[in-house]
Formats: sequence, C-alpha cells, structure tokens
Amino acid sequence: MSRPKVSRAWKCLLPNKDPWNAEMLPYVNPIEPGPMEGCIPSFTEMTTFIQPTLKSAGMLSVKSGFSTDYLCQYRCLYPLDDYNIRMSGWSDVKENVQPECDVFEVHCKKKDGKDAPVYNNVYYQIYRPPEGARKQSIRNFISTTTPPSKSLVSEGKLNHKGFSVHVIVLDSVSHSNFLRTMQRTVYLLREEFDAIPFQHLNKVGHNSLPNAFAFLFGKQMEPMLKSPLNDETVPPDPGYARPSVCAAYLDNEKSFIPFQFKQAGYKTMMAEDWALGALNWYDCRGFGKTPTDHYMRPFQFRLQDKIYQAFEKERCKEGYLFLLEYFEQFVERYENVQPTFSLTWIANLTHDRQNQLYHADAEFYRTLRKLGPKLEDSFLFVMGDHGLRYGDARSTNTGSMEDNNPALFIVLPKDLRKNRELRTIMEENSRQLISQHDIYATLLSIVKESHTRNASKWDPLWPKSDQISALPYMHGSSLFHFPMKQPRDCPNLRIPFSYCQCERKFTEIVTEENLETNKLVIMLAQASVHKLNSDIAELHYEDKCEKLILDDCQDCKVKLSRLELENAQEDASVITKTYKITFQTKPGGGKFAIFLRTTQNSDENVDQSKNKNGDIKIDFISDQFECLNEHGSQSNCALGHHNVQPLCYCKNQKEKVKNDLPQR
Repeated sequence: MSRPKVSRAWKCLLPNKDPWNAEMLPYVNPIEPGPMEGCIPSFTEMTTFIQPTLKSAGMLSVKSGFSTDYLCQYRCLYPLDDYNIRMSGWSDVKENVQPECDVFEVHCKKKDGKDAPVYNNVYYQIYRPPEGARKQSIRNFISTTTPPSKSLVSEGKLNHKGFSVHVIVLDSVSHSNFLRTMQRTVYLLREEFDAIPFQHLNKVGHNSLPNAFAFLFGKQMEPMLKSPLNDETVPPDPGYARPSVCAAYLDNEKSFIPFQFKQAGYKTMMAEDWALGALNWYDCRGFGKTPTDHYMRPFQFRLQDKIYQAFEKERCKEGYLFLLEYFEQFVERYENVQPTFSLTWIANLTHDRQNQLYHADAEFYRTLRKLGPKLEDSFLFVMGDHGLRYGDARSTNTGSMEDNNPALFIVLPKDLRKNRELRTIMEENSRQLISQHDIYATLLSIVKESHTRNASKWDPLWPKSDQISALPYMHGSSLFHFPMKQPRDCPNLRIPFSYCQCERKFTEIVTEENLETNKLVIMLAQASVHKLNSDIAELHYEDKCEKLILDDCQDCKVKLSRLELENAQEDASVITKTYKITFQTKPGGGKFAIFLRTTQNSDENVDQSKNKNGDIKIDFISDQFECLNEHGSQSNCALGHHNVQPLCYCKNQKEKVKNDLPQR
C-alpha cells in the first residue's frame, strides 16, 4: 500500500505526559479498596494440592480429617475449542495422586453415596512429566492441556537455543496510569531489571481485539478512515475485517506469535482471566484447537458454572492472582530446560476502574522479584492494549490521550543488557511514536534472530533484504533495530486519526453569544445522535434499544472543539473543518464523543443550520463512537454485540434498574 498523502503542516509532535497533572488528580485515589478488601475466607479445603517443582510432579491428596468419611475424585479438564471443554472420567483421589493435566476438578461426597457432592474445587498447575518419564497413552486425554502427540519429541531437543519471552498484558492500562499506580513494580523494572519504558506506544484500534491482532498477528482489523492526516481511507488487511475474521478459527494463522515460537522449538503458554478472551470478544470463534502447550482457559471456563459462582469470594482471591501463579509455575517448571514463550492477559483487574492497580502493585512486585533470577535469560514485555475507555476521567483531555497511549516496558535478558549498541537503539526508539504493529515486529525479530546475539554482538539492521520473503508481512518495525519506518507519524504507522496521540490543537467553540454558532453546534449534535441511532439500526438492535435523543438538561452542554491547522485544500472555494463533539443522550444519560468534518462552499452565504443535504456536508471520521461513561446493566439486552452495547439503552429497563444503577 502506498503511504496516504499527508499535509506538510502535520508533523507529529509528541505530547508531554505528566501522570499527576492537575486535570487527572481529581480522579486519582491511591487508597481505593480492592474487591477483596476486608474479605474473610469461608471456603474449607477438604483436599490439598502440592504444586509441582522442577524435579517432582504435583501431588493431590485428601486431608486427613476428611479421608475416613468422604470419597473424593478428580477429573482433568481440557479445552475442546475456545468455547467448550472436554472432561475426563472421574478417578479416585488416593494418597498422593499425580494429575497429569494442567486443570483438574475435584469433588467429594459421603462414602455412603446417598448425597450429592458436598465439596467442589478446581486446581491448576503447569504439568510436565517428571524427568525421564514417558507420557502415557491417550487414555482419558492425559497430557498438559490437550491429548499428547503420537510422535513425541523428548524435551530438550530444540531447533535452536534462544532467549525466553514473556508478555504480560494489563488490559486498559495507559503508560501514565502504570506510572501512577505501580510504583513498586516500576522501581523493580527500572532499577533492578534495567527495563526501558516506551512512552509513546499508540493503540491502533478501539478495544482489545484490533490491538491484539496488531501485536500478535501483525494485522490491521479496523479501517483508517479519511481524515485531516490522510487523504484516503486505508482498509483493513484483506480477510481481517469483521465479520470475516471472526467467522473462522485462527488455527491456521501462521503469523500468530505463539505459533512462531512453538515452531522454533519453544514451550508456549497462554492465560487470560475470563472465559471469553481478547481474541473471542465479541462473537469471534478464536481457536478450534489448543493454541499453546499450556492453556489455562478450562479453569476460567469451569468457574462460570453456578457451583463456582463464589469461587473467588470464598477464597478472598482475585482472578489476576491465579494468572500470576500460573505464570510463575510456567517459568519455574521450564527453568534451564527449554526456552519458553508466555502470554498472560489480565483484563478484569483494571478494565473499568483505573485506581484498581494500586492495590495490586505489591503482588506484581512480589511475583517479579521472586522470579527475577529465573528471568535473567528472558525478554519481558509489560504492556497495555489501550488505556481506560470509560469513566469520568476518560472525559478529560488527559483521559482521552491516555486511552490512546498504552503502557510498555521492555526488560532484556541479563546478557543483552550489557550490549551498549542495543540499548542505544532501544533508548532512541523509546522516544519515537510507535504502534502495536511495532510490538509484533519486535517479537518476530526475537524468535528469528535473538539466539544469534550476545553482549558484544548486535546487528542493527533487521530484516535484511534476503530475509523479508521468508517472514510474515509486517506493518511495523522492530524496536531493537535501526532504522524504523519513517516518518514516524500516525498515517504511516496505521494509527487512525481518532486514536492519534500526536499533538493536535483544538479550540472550543463558545456558543453563548453567537446565534449562528449555536445553530452549528446543535446541527452537528443532532447529526451525531442520528448517526448513533443509525448505527444501532444497521446492526439490527433498534427493536431492543430505545431511540436516543439529544439530552437538553441544564448540565448537559454540548462541547464542540475545532481542529486548528486544518489541511489546505486544492480548491480554495471549499472550506473543510474538523471537529470533536461531545454530547449526552437520553434516556440513560449516555455521554459520547466523535470526530467529524464539515465541508462547505466559501463563496456562498451559508445557512449553517442546514444539514448535509443543504450547504454543509458532514463526514464522520471516527469508525466508532467513544462512550465516555459506564453503561452498567442498562445495555444488557445488547451484551451480544460489542459495538452496540456501549450505545444502547434497552427498552426493557425496569424502574428499579433506572433508579438504582449508575448512569451508563
């Protein structure tokens, strides 16, 4: 694709970012309690599981106080696909049983067999056969997470010896919010792990899915609409737009980063803290087969059952802690055995509340400090997919910028930290605008090249011309190499205008004393509400969602801001202006923002109250509306659609819901 034409006036100037600036301080609360604050555990363990070590398998047994009167059994849980699990048969829990799977369930009942189970529990581990042991047959699907291959390769036989790679994704965490809330972890990363922070990572899509496709597949899912930055629309990569990309399984997507590492001989792991992960929500099939050697999905899937509805509360344990333990086990189980790749995606912790990271800082610090010596031969990426997309802070200019600027810290293997050429390259690149596509290129460079590097050897050029044809196509550039794709601006990096963090000066339109300006503001607001309703109708939810109208309450002022330094037009008789409009609708109190452009003839006496069918033509240059406040359960009738849910106010609202729940 040829690069879109960009006005010379548009040079990307990156903003200064003060995590504690005055605009954000009212929304910062370091003492906001976590969901388990004051919790008292109420779950009584009837069984115990001793986690495996590098040299010994995990041991499951019945506690001595229960073994006489209760019969306990366990079964393995395996992923069938991303929406279903398969269960083995029940086996008795005898003394020191060794479950040969990553996720297994236990139940106990009275030995007389007359009553239903009185105890249910789910455990997880990183299962690896003890050194020298052979895996058994496919009976009961005995393996780690999937049936074992019939042509097994003994552990330690690798394509090449490479550095391990671990990616921890904190969903909805901006770079600034990470600095505000994770001060102990930041200290550890910077001062003891020599991490390099990348201040200007830019999201490329609205929510998790398009950003995941960018840094895990190297693909563009959302269109980059025509805007003041680019004179033409850049469509998604062929086959990767909705709904086609979601209609098929991802098993044959060879560009998927975990597949690249697995092909190179790495052991791989993937874990998320909810049953529908980043590559499934919304309405995407995900994987039809287990994508990694160790896959935690059956654990989260099983916890959806009604018998486990209070699983976390009974144990006073948040979901992210299960993931940190699984990650910790994975690192320890393969230490000095085999290079590994892991992807740990933590969504529920901070998806809706920016201050929830404060109480989690100590646990991340503890985990990474404990694993520090074991990560010395590893690359560690700690990153966000995007910033916070909801809440009061999101309505501020700083909140909007933070949404576009996810966190990124990169830790090098200890040996490579001594390579001054590499660090110089990374430090220079850390001051540039980068996108999620650059993360993909960086991970790909590791799997293809890092095993050839050491403290004194680093080739700044990658890929070389004779290597390109053998690689998946990349929109981005490796952060470990020079030169990165130039120029470093949003269109060239496939960052849509709506998400671009380069400085853009907007001037708020004051309406109090100018009748014509008032007409313009109302016209653009009405056009935006019309588009909002049209979007709902096009997705066939108009029968479930109320038709929204502009809210004219006293505190519901429409905010209209005009972009300065608008591109010059070849036709001087045409005036084009770009605006960001923020407005509130009713019923429901939804607050939305969107970018749009107006075009009109300069040589006419324009009546600004006319719509696009008159003198002013309106083009929306955002692919989606930004929903600036939480919609709560008011949009539950649209839970089945990620684009509709933030916009919808359901027709079947109950009065209690209207009165008791926060407005959107």
